[in-house]
Amino acid sequence: MRYLFCRLRSLLFMPLLVLPLISCGGGGSGSSEDSSTQKDSACLDVNYTPIEEFIEVAPDPLIYGQWHLEALGILSDSWDWLVDSSGKGVQIAVLDNNLDYEHEDLYDNINHDQSCRFQDSKSLNKDTHATEVAGVIAAVRDNNLGIVGVAPEANIIGFNILRTDRVVSYWNIALGGEGSVQAANVDIFNQSFTQTNITTPLDYNLTTDAALAYGTEFRRSGKGALYFKAAGNHFDAQESCFETIRALPLENANMDPDNNIPYNIVVGSATEQGEKACYSASGSSLMFVAPSHYIRTTTDNNNYVYFSGTSAATPIASGIAALILEKRPDLGWRDVRHIMLSTAQAIDTGITQKTLTLADGDYIAEPSWQTNGAGYNFHNWYGFGQISAIESITAAEHYSTKLPPQQVLTSDSITVNSPIPDFQTTGISSTLTLDQGLTVETAQLSIQLSHTEPSELSIELISPSGSRSVLMTADNIYSTQSNDTFELVLASNLFYGVSAAGHWQVKVVDTQAIEDGADADNTHGQLLSWSLNIYGY
Repeated sequence: MRYLFCRLRSLLFMPLLVLPLISCGGGGSGSSEDSSTQKDSACLDVNYTPIEEFIEVAPDPLIYGQWHLEALGILSDSWDWLVDSSGKGVQIAVLDNNLDYEHEDLYDNINHDQSCRFQDSKSLNKDTHATEVAGVIAAVRDNNLGIVGVAPEANIIGFNILRTDRVVSYWNIALGGEGSVQAANVDIFNQSFTQTNITTPLDYNLTTDAALAYGTEFRRSGKGALYFKAAGNHFDAQESCFETIRALPLENANMDPDNNIPYNIVVGSATEQGEKACYSASGSSLMFVAPSHYIRTTTDNNNYVYFSGTSAATPIASGIAALILEKRPDLGWRDVRHIMLSTAQAIDTGITQKTLTLADGDYIAEPSWQTNGAGYNFHNWYGFGQISAIESITAAEHYSTKLPPQQVLTSDSITVNSPIPDFQTTGISSTLTLDQGLTVETAQLSIQLSHTEPSELSIELISPSGSRSVLMTADNIYSTQSNDTFELVLASNLFYGVSAAGHWQVKVVDTQAIEDGADADNTHGQLLSWSLNIYGY
């Protein structure tokens, strides 16, 4: 398959799920500053032959084919890595498969000692995804070889976690959870993978949530590590998205439970034309997109390839975060996230809302760009927009008021047990009231439903100020369920910066009519119960 599309992996994911992961290219107590000279018992030394080389200082010959660097503002007369930032001293863990630790264009930027080869990792043969991801982040600058990374002096740490058996402790090590020695000095975790072929609503991953919660609270001496996560690559189809164009995603980004973890910063992919790449998964959990469709990067055996997918977008975001951290190592992870999202630029602003015609009128199944009550622009396809290196660095240099400590406001569970009207725009609604004026960063909805056809359901969350977020779009890949009761945990970033105080409303719409002859009692669904977690300050 061409590099343009994701390559399916038959992998296992923690803690109890047996699901295919896809490489999308085609955070206890105590100090986090453990000794980097030690290793976790599950980690073996990585295999490589030390290279003694003389680096010829000269421009990278393929740099002018790296259009994404121009789009980011890095490859321009106004940017100088030596003056502005190169990510020097920032440690980035690439959670992926086996990295080519001897690639000449990466070698000087790889932390071979801290990298981990998990004991039961499988043979990868021609699998080159980790090397492609690493090149986007930190290919060496001005060494007369190939390309340059977004942060060409950042350090790469390889964790070949995607080819291990489903061992919770391994994932805790790789994610920098409590007790992880290997990730003690990691500043940024790059997760260029996602779950795919999600035909059944999946349980929320509490063990991953716990690891990231630890990492964001205790890593970086209490300032918190950053976790960047690929949105996924199956918006349009399982294979090629150039044959048909869907109005609504086949796989909503929120169908991957890990995209709904509030500590993950979810990244989508944009083209050179400033539009969503056709494969890039959309959803309210997106934070922003990066210019990452068909870009040059490193691959195994000192070669170079073109690379596409949200796997390519995620390391661009990681690289920009490294540029910020070199300039401002004092910033907390949420401050860096705030800088990146608040300087993101709205693209494809002419995009129209997507509607479905139901029995009583047109239903807006995917809104166009919205401005929330705090003045932030948001779209499910783009999050807050396309990130930019120059704007981010400039904002970081002048950033003075750091965010207060994060708090979590948890509502009571609201029991509804009411039917969802069939094929009606009115749907079923329920309201709860929050009396605390927390400033929202992420709203996380837990919702229990019953329906044999979950793909028919559209799930909305409406804020006290009236902003409407579609957390689950209808017409997706969910299949018919024999057990029709299920629970979803869904996140939305649309409400960033608004007050949590007031009336919050959940609405569920069944977008399909009952087929002739079907038993209506077995086809109608119910909204059973729901609750909210508000992450903010």
